Amino acid sequence: EEGGGREGSGEEEDEEVFLTPEERKTQVAERIAALDGRDDNHEELIKAWVEYGACIRMEHSDMHPELVRAHFNLATTYLRHKYIPQALAHFKAAEGVNEANPGAPDSAVFRCRILEGMGICETRLAHFSVALALLTRAEMLCMQRQEETPRSNDSSTSDGEGGGGG
Repeated sequence: EEGGGREGSGEEEDEEVFLTPEERKTQVAERIAALDGRDDNHEELIKAWVEYGACIRMEHSDMHPELVRAHFNLATTYLRHKYIPQALAHFKAAEGVNEANPGAPDSAVFRCRILEGMGICETRLAHFSVALALLTRAEMLCMQRQEETPRSNDSSTSDGEGGGGG
């Protein structure tokens, strides 16, 4: 038979190997780390973040708190490369998952940053009144977080954080 293409190509990388979603997520995270910060690979980085999100969905659910980070990073990657509508869609997706998980450890941090990202997108789309409202909310939340977060120079020791997690 003709036209098979993959079979007999001699490339072992074409072989499909079963990985659990957790194993695949770890593998994709390593690929993301290697790609992150390199401006020449934004399409591969986008694909990697999409795949990372899919792994989270398979391993956990469509509303798992880890998806906030995946959508947020995908949104910022799109934004860096001027794919504004896509960035806004993923900031909104991150916001939805974040709102569904208010008790997640990074929820408050992400809330502020998501609103900021959405405001930047709306600015670039020339939706200035929407952008202003989002950026004003982001500023209020970020300032509130700063006031709640103890500063490292407030204590007499510079190495002890006390393990209070935040």
